[in-house]
Amino acid sequence: MNLQRSVAVVLLLGLLLAPCLSQELPQGSTLPDCSKIPLVSINGQYRPEVYGTRSVEDLLLPDGVVILHFASPRPPRKEGFKTYFVEEVSALAKAAMSVPYPCIPIVVVPFGDNGRQDTSTLIAATEARPWGETNIYYEPTFPRPGLYRTFHPGAAGNDIVVPWTYLIGPGRKVLAVRQPGNPLNLYDWLQQNLPANVTAAPKTPSTDLSLPSADLQTWPAFRRTLQHQAEAMPVPNTLPYTYLAWKTRVGKTFASPAVVDGVVYIATDTDGLRTLTLDAGKSLQNFPTGQAWWTSPAVAKDNVYTINADGIIHALDRGKLQPQWKRKLGGLITSSPVVSEGSLYVGARNGAVYKLDAATGEVLWTFQTGGEISSSPALAQGLVIIGSGDRNLYAIRGQTGEQAWSVATAGAVDSSPTVEGSDVLVGSFDGSLYSVHVADGNVNWRCELGGWVHSSPAVSGNTV
Repeated sequence: MNLQRSVAVVLLLGLLLAPCLSQELPQGSTLPDCSKIPLVSINGQYRPEVYGTRSVEDLLLPDGVVILHFASPRPPRKEGFKTYFVEEVSALAKAAMSVPYPCIPIVVVPFGDNGRQDTSTLIAATEARPWGETNIYYEPTFPRPGLYRTFHPGAAGNDIVVPWTYLIGPGRKVLAVRQPGNPLNLYDWLQQNLPANVTAAPKTPSTDLSLPSADLQTWPAFRRTLQHQAEAMPVPNTLPYTYLAWKTRVGKTFASPAVVDGVVYIATDTDGLRTLTLDAGKSLQNFPTGQAWWTSPAVAKDNVYTINADGIIHALDRGKLQPQWKRKLGGLITSSPVVSEGSLYVGARNGAVYKLDAATGEVLWTFQTGGEISSSPALAQGLVIIGSGDRNLYAIRGQTGEQAWSVATAGAVDSSPTVEGSDVLVGSFDGSLYSVHVADGNVNWRCELGGWVHSSPAVSGNTV
């Protein structure tokens, strides 16, 4: 049975001694870190030096729900012996099978070896078998605080009351809580409280890597800033003529270079990424990425990012151009990357916009448009703004990858947007330049220019 339909069962062998009904981890709260609370197979022994330590953290789902059910294999006192445990495990398994997303039920035993033995005895002796597959775990550290007391910090010693049931969704959120004494049977309660659909929790970058602070002598990426404000340092008008400072043969390139700390980074068709000195054009190093002439490099702290013609992003240490990671995306990429707050954003000719962890290359989300993307993304107000060959300008929420708004034009939007204040400017193959409000996507104005607009707008003062 595949993982989405498997059932991991961890039994909590509880004593019904003192009442402990305080709900100390309520609905809407966030599950604390449980990585140091071990759970071991009921058929295994606690040998972390050999097998390592498994915890409930290994079972949490970024795109599904965990049913965490604390129960006892013993029937309530003064009642006839019934297979309550088997009925509960079966209800959990059936409920998990009824939803369209990954769902893992967990029912636990923090009662050490005694709990393991009691559970094994019950499973072996009863004629009724739990429905579905079960993997039974126990907490070997009892009576020291374990998973139950993570949910109920006020419970001391053997002060355990069952059954409690928690639904834990993406982002470690507690979606619902079932207390002991609930009149609904477990299966009916699960049917009422399991969500109809689940939205995966957004992944977050592991660092805060960003383009360096913009000044007029630093050009760390395509069009200088996150907003594509490509205003350069003015050249002093002190000479009666202009002259060539230096030139260096680098091969073919369609992309503008990056300049940081007196070093020029340029992507080429023959030597991959090359570095030169800014003052004299002296060749320093190169990294053979293969043909890499379509996109501009991006520099963020100690890394430089470059993309070759096969759609492979290379992250290199910018001091020695040593590889840090590489990631192949969807085919040809002619969009230049931008790096902010630990994330790298770029579009591709397969119509997708990607957000990657700038430190590891892990894909954090993908947003699919309906056409090829040549436009390079601009960032503003938490949005990733980019054009597509499907004739739309898109604003995508940077954290989640969800569409915030789109603006339809009558032609492909290969132009890279420029953000100026509260507005974004972009050209279209319909022959027009558009001004759009960043916050809501409302069009401020449209100016017809009489021909395809492939280039990106530049702004100086009040002039576009």
